[in-house]
Amino acid sequence: MTTTTDVLIVGGGPSGLMAAVLLAAHGITFRIIDKKETFSENSRALVIQPRSLELFEQIGIVEAFLAQGRQVRGGTLYTTIGNFDIDIYSAGHDQTRYSYGLMLEQSNTEKLLYQHLQSRGHQLEWNCELLKVEPTEAGFQATLGQSDGTIEVVQFSYLIAADGASSTVRKHLGVAFTGNTVEQRFMVMDATVEQGFQNETIALNFNASGDIALFPLPPRDRFRIISTLPSNSAQEDPTVEDFKVLLQENFPVGLEVTDPAWFTPYRIHSRSVEQFKVGRVFFVGDAAHVHTPVGGQGMNTGLQDAHNLAWKLAAVLKGELPASVLDSYHAERHPVAQRLLSTTDRIFQAVSEQTPWASFFRAHLFAPLVILITHLPGVKQRFFPIVAQTGIRYEDGYFIQGQTENLPKDAPAPGERWPYLTFDQAGKALTSYGLLDYAYHHLFLFCANPAMAEIAALTDELEQAFCLKVHLVTPQSQAHFLRCGARPFAQFSSGDVAAYLVRPDAYLGLRANLFQLKFLRTTLEQYFVSHA
Repeated sequence: MTTTTDVLIVGGGPSGLMAAVLLAAHGITFRIIDKKETFSENSRALVIQPRSLELFEQIGIVEAFLAQGRQVRGGTLYTTIGNFDIDIYSAGHDQTRYSYGLMLEQSNTEKLLYQHLQSRGHQLEWNCELLKVEPTEAGFQATLGQSDGTIEVVQFSYLIAADGASSTVRKHLGVAFTGNTVEQRFMVMDATVEQGFQNETIALNFNASGDIALFPLPPRDRFRIISTLPSNSAQEDPTVEDFKVLLQENFPVGLEVTDPAWFTPYRIHSRSVEQFKVGRVFFVGDAAHVHTPVGGQGMNTGLQDAHNLAWKLAAVLKGELPASVLDSYHAERHPVAQRLLSTTDRIFQAVSEQTPWASFFRAHLFAPLVILITHLPGVKQRFFPIVAQTGIRYEDGYFIQGQTENLPKDAPAPGERWPYLTFDQAGKALTSYGLLDYAYHHLFLFCANPAMAEIAALTDELEQAFCLKVHLVTPQSQAHFLRCGARPFAQFSSGDVAAYLVRPDAYLGLRANLFQLKFLRTTLEQYFVSHA
């Protein structure tokens, strides 16, 4: 039997499910398969960063995540010279609604994404394996195998490889996954930890002999415990007793570890593919890049891979944009992954290696450095966007352009994340991300004088001519307008009208002012119409 679909997604983890949810929002036909029987109950990735929560708000599912997860804003660093509070997220309170990390097991993240996918009428096909994939003139032909021995042939236009670090798609296509494996072994356990710890903070101890960290999980008193495996350990595999000894040695509070749910030694890898796009194949998440766990960035980066890719695929398949837009997936996301690999590798080496320099760093320099980063206001302001992933900017991408004349100097620039804003409309509170329907581009017109006749005419004209939604913003109370305060309004407009075109992935693509409306119209025609 042969069937057809627009997109085949291989892998039902967070990245694959995110891609499926977003393609469903655009009405694209797809299939998503996974060779496993069901979701893994091992918690694996743990923290959901603020940027990912913004994206969940955009697609209407953030409240379900907030109801299940645990908010963490900081932690305690235990050292030989004292214990120090770590302030990780508070600097973001005026940048986003989500000035915290949300602790939630990856298995629950997957289940929530899947529930939303099911609500749109789609299913994840378990026990379905990619056996063979071959290029055709129109895309690909794949052979799929079910656990009951059923064989099916599928024809499709594009392939999303979201099948993890051991990607079957990579192996079928002969795509290299270059990098290294960390020599130091680690052990991880999810367990109940009673006495001594606050349930909304992280506990860390990086010392000369290694490191150990505790991350709070829902429900209360559950923690993820991660530690280096002592280099002098004669055991090949650690035991629960090893964890208890480490906790007693490294934390000056009485602790009792009980009810271990997941316990395993493991190794850490740092690898990446050279090209995120190979013809009509796109690598996302762990199939494209795997990282050391510093900063809780890996799963969040994969979610944003899918968020960047899905709208472009949908626009090309619907004939709204040229196929060349798909090249921007690699151009935009590959540099993000490379910077992350470089940064996390350096930090991880410093806090985990058993070399004399690394031991000296942990014993004498690490605590002062962390205190500096998390307590000085100027440093905290620079640190938050890195951890939260709200500071990611696309320097070289598709439709990243705009004028600078007659706009405030601190106005958002093309390629930057669209700011998290709050509005009032007829007494109803709204947010910029609640307005950003992923199926559309969005044009925000900041109007100092909402009575201008040109604005109403322009709004109707643009919405009818292009695939976008127009939002009118004013510092005044005015029917059919979004009202924001005078101070935030001044960040966007210094004249009568300033226009900001936001891509479906909530990145700013274009900006212009009233005197450049001809430029705006011409650019939109080139962007949307000439390739439609």
